[in-house]
Amino acid sequence: MVLGCVSRTTTLVKKAVIAVSGLTALTSLNLFNCYTITNEGVLTLSSLSALTHLDLRRCNKTTAAGVHALRSSTTAPSLRILTQ
Repeated sequence: MVLGCVSRTTTLVKKAVIAVSGLTALTSLNLFNCYTITNEGVLTLSSLSALTHLDLRRCNKTTAAGVHALRSSTTAPSLRILTQ
């Protein structure tokens, strides 16, 4: 799934990420260039237990600490996160 983050509204992106976090069978999520998503938003995705691929490239408000927190809290066994 590709989540188009062309909105400059952080609230709208936050609502979209919360909605996506309920799709527990989702295996791939592309948030490329979603520059309004924060570490808090990324952590919301920890409920996606089937997720194997997450693209966070050019998500400038996410940090290594946010990615680490997601890896620590997710139950997805083979999650690959792109950050560069």
